Amino acid sequence: ATPLHAAWCESLHAASFPPKEAWSAEAFATSLALGGGFGFIIPAGALLLARAAGGEGEILTLAVHPLCRRRGFAKKLLGAALAEAARRGAETVFLEVAADNEAALALYQKTGFIPCGQRRGYYGRGRDAITMLWRRMPVENGTAGALDGGI
Repeated sequence: ATPLHAAWCESLHAASFPPKEAWSAEAFATSLALGGGFGFIIPAGALLLARAAGGEGEILTLAVHPLCRRRGFAKKLLGAALAEAARRGAETVFLEVAADNEAALALYQKTGFIPCGQRRGYYGRGRDAITMLWRRMPVENGTAGALDGGI
């Protein structure tokens, strides 16, 4: 994804999240233009925005259109993002997920993320976020380390 995709990303995000959580086209354009920012899209209806710098990565947002869920799009995007973050030198990747989003929590845990904190009220009153951490597997015998939980 590039800043040129910002309007498309805004539309998809609005269809995928409650109104107060949806990002604007300006937010997408700004995040994609920042150093270390990158994103992936699946034109059928999915996107992921992330960043990587200083040995760490962060998944900023992952959205799949409601009509496109349960097709493996989120898993594919997450695998691509973890590979890109690792390529950019990230040893760890963080994200926040709504504590009540069982499908996302299950995906992240299957991908190797572990809970490492909680942010009370992160998504508004009474809606907490779970902070999760993914670590790249160590390099063994001089060969490149695999992605822990990646696809």
